Amino acid sequence: MLPVSVPQQDEVHGTSKSNASENAANEAGHAVVNEVAGQSAPSQSAEGTDQAQALRNLHYVTFDGDDENDYTKGPAHLVEATDGVEICTGLLMTLPLSRKIQAALAAQRYLITERKKAIRRRQALQELSAGIRSQISSHKSRLLELRQTEGAEQGTSDNLEKELSILEQMIEDNMQQRTELTINIDTKGDTARGIYEKAIPELEETFVAAELVEPFDHDVVLPYEEVSVEEEYQKFCQQQSASDDNAPIPAAPLDTNRDYLMASQRPKTDEELQVDRLNEILWHSYHRLQDAQAAFERREIDREDELQRNRGAFINGEPTTDASKDEFDVRWVKRMQDIAHELVEAEATWAWMSQ
Repeated sequence: MLPVSVPQQDEVHGTSKSNASENAANEAGHAVVNEVAGQSAPSQSAEGTDQAQALRNLHYVTFDGDDENDYTKGPAHLVEATDGVEICTGLLMTLPLSRKIQAALAAQRYLITERKKAIRRRQALQELSAGIRSQISSHKSRLLELRQTEGAEQGTSDNLEKELSILEQMIEDNMQQRTELTINIDTKGDTARGIYEKAIPELEETFVAAELVEPFDHDVVLPYEEVSVEEEYQKFCQQQSASDDNAPIPAAPLDTNRDYLMASQRPKTDEELQVDRLNEILWHSYHRLQDAQAAFERREIDREDELQRNRGAFINGEPTTDASKDEFDVRWVKRMQDIAHELVEAEATWAWMSQ
């Protein structure tokens, strides 16, 4: 720790005569001491306020690295302290709490930067989308004109059709990129929120101990809210029928008869059961492909998020997933291979099932 110079006791009480600025600061200190002791003290001028702040500045500290020797060995707690001018409340800081706050600040700055990047990227994608849509309209107009023109070259029309198809795919890709931007920022926001919340329990204990906030049971289980379709139906009908002049009119009971379902049921044939099984397999293959594509598209995002979580855990002195950055990289190389392999298999299965 590298502290800013801290005044000795005799300096605070004005016995040091090293220079005029120290004398002025000491006079401000005496004025505050007199006021605390109940003696009348003249109101501070702007100059007096500056002198008092100069005295406070002598009590502030900065760090060139920190360790457990710079903090209390006991719990974080609010205590009586002095800022060099008056008696006030100070916070006894622990090393874990300090590290958690540092991690929260780092996460917040990272999130702010990423949000700014996402905003800029989204604006660029929106401008690109507008340009693509304009070009699509142009191509459609040209194709319509070519179809209405006798003797138009088929090659030109075919080329425009191909370009139009690519432009329409670009629109879909543009929308997908914007969706991924939103998901990415939401994920990073959740990660940052998790880092913030790690500092809250110790601060909460500190403020509860000081009786600034009431104790709170975080493990309380709220009662299950039972809902009834009939009751909600009646309530909704009353809300719809209510007006300034007319009282709510009770609705007729909701008809919940399901006898028609039982009457229409019949045993399925073997062919129908086979079709159901094939549809179930097809549906499973489709969702497997969707999940594999999503995992492949998010692989870099997931890797960066896990890396940030590990860094936050390391700063807080908590266990990390891997013992070193090299182990992290090796594990993620294997994971990337598994993700790619799963995508290939899912695509092959879906291609075979959807024939």
